[in-house]
This record gives sequence, structure tokens and C-alpha cells, in this order.
Amino acid sequence: MRYFGWILRAIFLTLIALFLHYTLPQHDIVRITNTYEKRVDFGTYGFFWTSGTRDQTGALINRDIFFIETFKTNESPMIYRNEDTGWGWPPFFKFDTANLQAEASNAMLQGDAENPQWMVIRHYAGVMNFSRFIQMPYPCELQADQRNKSSLGAIF
Repeated sequence: MRYFGWILRAIFLTLIALFLHYTLPQHDIVRITNTYEKRVDFGTYGFFWTSGTRDQTGALINRDIFFIETFKTNESPMIYRNEDTGWGWPPFFKFDTANLQAEASNAMLQGDAENPQWMVIRHYAGVMNFSRFIQMPYPCELQADQRNKSSLGAIF
């Protein structure tokens, strides 16, 4: 019975750690390679998307979602889903999607192949990729990184 209690505590602490990892901000150092928008039809997995406009039957209406494609300093790709969350779930209270998309597009144009513009991007939520369920982080702030790539490391 003593081991059962320890197992329950470990499961509870793991769930708290996962919740905090999802809701607390994280920082990535990236170079932006593309920005685009895509019309999304919500379908079966619509409840994983942020709360949006609904039709008269209560079903989610399709809408345009902005995406920011980046590469991290270790050359691994990362795609951020840039959309307003408003006052609903997830609780990031993000209202400046268009401005952030414009900043990302501008940052993409600032660098070139030989001297890329590295950016510090603050985001919420983690990355999950299970079969048809894909969760991308939500970017909330974008700032130019003043260091060169050789000095970039696990700072954040």
C-alpha cells in the first residue's frame, strides 16, 4: 500500500509539471524562414483549437490561422501557430496576431543566408505531435537577438 501512495503522488506531480510546462512562457532562439496563413476546417479535432466563432448549430466555423515557420539554433524546425486566444482557452490573453505576423515577416526579410537574423520568441504551450493530433506553440512576443549564432546556447 505504501508503494501505491508513492505512485499516486508521482502521477499527481507529473500532471502538475505538465500543466505548468503548458501554461508558463518559454523562450526559443530562432531564425524565421516563412510566414503564411491557412484556412482551417475544424472537423473532428476542433476542440483542440482555441475557442472561435460558432455557427447557429454550435459548430466551429472555419477561419484563417497564421503560422510562423522557423529553425532553431540546432537547425531543427519549429512551427508556431499564431492566433488570438482572446479570453478563452488557452488562457494566454493574446490579441495582437496581425502585429506579430507583420513583425515575423519583417524579421524574415532582415537576414540572409550568410547572416541570418536570429530572434528570441516567447511562446506558450509545448509541442505535441501524435498521429492526427498536433499541438503547436503560441508565439506571444518577438525580439531581435543581439548575439551572434556562435554565442547562442541553452540560455532560456
